[in-house]
Amino acid sequence: MMRLILGIFLGVSGLLGIAFIASHYFGKYTWVVFGLFVSLMLLAGGGILTYLNKKRSTRKRNVTEKALKMLRRDGKIDTAALAEEEKLPEFDVRVYIVTSQRNGLIPFDADIS
Repeated sequence: MMRLILGIFLGVSGLLGIAFIASHYFGKYTWVVFGLFVSLMLLAGGGILTYLNKKRSTRKRNVTEKALKMLRRDGKIDTAALAEEEKLPEFDVRVYIVTSQRNGLIPFDADIS
């Protein structure tokens, strides 16, 4: 969530910088180029952070959904099989499962192996 908020903030800052430079052009070419460079860097950073947050939340949702299906079907969550299926490290899968337990989506007494 922090990446999303920071990404949106950086994107808006970059857009405001570009709008400010475009409306206050005084003929000093050096400062305009520097300002555009900084604004474009803020805009790119905001876009990257927003994209990475979307990708991470999608992965977390997929892992949680498959873990719940596995829990209903087998009565336990096999993190090795889940990591292999999602093509993620097992550590990340376990972190996603723990955060899902904290959010109340997966019961704490579930057998996780």
